[in-house]
Amino acid sequence: MMDPPRSEAAFAAAVPMNELAAWRVYLGLPMCGSRLPEGGGEEVMRRAFEDAVRLVFEPIWRAAVAEFPDAIA
Repeated sequence: MMDPPRSEAAFAAAVPMNELAAWRVYLGLPMCGSRLPEGGGEEVMRRAFEDAVRLVFEPIWRAAVAEFPDAIA
């Protein structure tokens, strides 16, 4: 969710899946959409230019994995 649609609400609107006979949950990724770090997109880009893997991709997946059990519960 680093490119449009960037928020949970925008993703739900873009991919509504209304015909899907199931619950739909749109989880926001850490450092994306409504959960951008202080400094917003500019801060994410600064980190990406410095070291995208270590300062952007790794923190996103680590935080998402850590949050997943609570999201399921």
